[in-house]
Amino acid sequence: MQKAEMFQEPVEKWVENCKDYPSRAVLKVALAVLKEQEKRIEQNRGQLDAKAWSPNAWS
Repeated sequence: MQKAEMFQEPVEKWVENCKDYPSRAVLKVALAVLKEQEKRIEQNRGQLDAKAWSPNAWS
């Protein structure tokens, strides 16, 4: 989760500095989406790596 972690701290600071609820909510959702995307990318990398090493999955 390298990229998600890189953006997490600045976004959390923005959330703290937001004075209105809509902006704060959008930033929180954006951070959650970023973390979820990073998790899915890692899962797909693992799946691809597993298929590369499994002769049964080559077909």
